[in-house]
Amino acid sequence: MKEPLEAVALCSLLLGIAICLDMRWNRIPNWLTVPACLTGILYHVWSNGLAEGLLFSLQGLVTGFAILLIPFLLGGMGGGDVKLLAALGSWIGTSGVFNLFLYGALAGGIIALIIVAKRSGFKGIKNVVLGIFLDFIARHKPQIDKKNRGLPYSIPLAAGYATYVLIGRVI
Repeated sequence: MKEPLEAVALCSLLLGIAICLDMRWNRIPNWLTVPACLTGILYHVWSNGLAEGLLFSLQGLVTGFAILLIPFLLGGMGGGDVKLLAALGSWIGTSGVFNLFLYGALAGGIIALIIVAKRSGFKGIKNVVLGIFLDFIARHKPQIDKKNRGLPYSIPLAAGYATYVLIGRVI
């Protein structure tokens, strides 16, 4: 299903504002995500009727929330990122938000590798990959430096959304 132009415009605006706020203050506030969720629900109820529109939108919202809930609970993700993906899910539904997340995770990984390579070269990439592997084998919880936040996750989500809109669904 091709995304309606008005939905693409509003999701793009939401992501643009989220990126600005996330980069400036390291947070995505509720005053942005909650109205985005509500307007996504209202849009689909208006466009597709109460039963179908509400179900489509709520399923996307819950899926978006659930996808990032565990990383949030482990301390690797901010609550605003979780609510941003939920808001996007209310607009694009379950399949759309899942595909957006996959594209965004791929974009985030590529961006992170570029940042590490730029800072530390190939040795830095090797150390990061080896550290992740060893943490996984030893079943250690990854150490997260809260002061050095790194890349705001709204950026990979925006890249994932753009890819989703341009390419479509892969799953």
